[in-house]
Amino acid sequence: FLSDSLLSRFDIVGMDPRGIGASDTVECFSSVRTQMQALKGMTVMFPMGAKEEKAYIKSAKKLGRACSSTGRPLSGAMSSAEVARDMDVMRRAVGDKKLNYLGFSYGSVLGQYYANMFPDRFRALVVDGVLDPRAWVGNTRQILDERLRSSEGASKALAEILKRCDQAGETKCVFAAGDPVKNFETITRELKKSPLQLPDGAGGTIEVTYAVFISAVLGSLYGLDAGEQVAALAAEVQA
Repeated sequence: FLSDSLLSRFDIVGMDPRGIGASDTVECFSSVRTQMQALKGMTVMFPMGAKEEKAYIKSAKKLGRACSSTGRPLSGAMSSAEVARDMDVMRRAVGDKKLNYLGFSYGSVLGQYYANMFPDRFRALVVDGVLDPRAWVGNTRQILDERLRSSEGASKALAEILKRCDQAGETKCVFAAGDPVKNFETITRELKKSPLQLPDGAGGTIEVTYAVFISAVLGSLYGLDAGEQVAALAAEVQA
């Protein structure tokens, strides 16, 4: 997704923050079996109803306790400030006098941390999907999503996509027939009542629940082709 002119000037170097991905991963549980037992309440896309919420919260607390005990000492050294320091190590490792940085989502937090911690060591910082760093670390009695208002942003983006789909018409948007906003609401209302069985492309079926559908839509909103993907998902479920 980066332009040819940018790629001709810069080498792109990605880095997994401490404890995740290809870095030394944090191990919060003594075994896979212990982990699966502890996290069985978190196997849903997101909890629906009091029963699932209770199970999800129970598993989330077990995860927190495990990472703050078994996960140490690494889990105690995975803060954004530590990752920003690692970014400075990476800058020196590739021989750059100043950092050129592009950050998305949580990467926007890291960019802001780096700028504040090392104000004389960056040439250009680009942050996309900017998160409020005060909300990021703020009132922990309020869930992170509410502090960051990310669900509100996603809702606005979805509404705009459906509005533009309607304006584009059926020749340019596969979900444009009728009223896309009302049709989307109908889909979610019906999925809350009962899951939908769709072909999986291998002769079987896949169960699409309300949580599965909404999670897929949310994931699509992160892409550059969000409009096309959201419309395609909604049209497939509607059909």
